[in-house]
Amino acid sequence: MPEPTPLETAHQMLAQAEQITANIRQNEQAILTMTDDELSAFKSDLEVAYAKIEAALTQTKTLLAVRRPDNT
Repeated sequence: MPEPTPLETAHQMLAQAEQITANIRQNEQAILTMTDDELSAFKSDLEVAYAKIEAALTQTKTLLAVRRPDNT
């Protein structure tokens, strides 16, 4: 099976982000009962994921600027 295209990967990431958001909403009470260490690890994991997505967005913006220098 071929590797997913960058667009397909972006769609998968969006679906995962939507699922994470829904899970957080559905599990608010469970999250509130987490220990400080668990909550800290949860927050840290989300921050790492966010940073990686932000880096991908920055790289994509750079590629778009190279491809269309007049539209920056």
